[in-house]
Amino acid sequence: MQQNQRGFVLIVVLMLLVSLSLIVTAQIRHATGGQMITSNSSQYALAETAAQTVLRYCESQFMVSPNLRVTTPGVRGTDTAAWRNPAKWLASETVPITGVNFPGVQTFSCLIEDATSELVPSSLSNDVNPESVAAAPLCAAAGGVSPTMCKYRVTARVVLAQGQRQMNLQSEIRFGI
Repeated sequence: MQQNQRGFVLIVVLMLLVSLSLIVTAQIRHATGGQMITSNSSQYALAETAAQTVLRYCESQFMVSPNLRVTTPGVRGTDTAAWRNPAKWLASETVPITGVNFPGVQTFSCLIEDATSELVPSSLSNDVNPESVAAAPLCAAAGGVSPTMCKYRVTARVVLAQGQRQMNLQSEIRFGI
């Protein structure tokens, strides 16, 4: 009877080792997932903080000196907003931001677009806003819009160095002349 039971202990020990290995592997995967969630939260907080800072900077610069570069979206009703157009994010069309550095952020910029024409509802798909990048006019009155009402959209864009993640934040400035 002793000779038949010699291999039984070996099988039981091997089964225990396999089950312990599976438990340890599951715990390692769980810990790695938690680290990834923490890393994503940290990157989001960094991007949001940088974007909020850039947005507030551009708003303040525009309010102090409204002769900053302002772009228009183009054909109203058919074209997308200027901030959605990658060509509008060239340095020549964005507000210059100097002397600021955000660790972990690759690029940051902001775009100001004249959105006064959006104050008038339109069913026409061929309403035209001439394309421009110039000093902000004193709100050129569109048909049906009071010449004393202005609307500008400020968009801040931040691109993180890690993984090229991007965050956009927007605000709207409305004021009367």
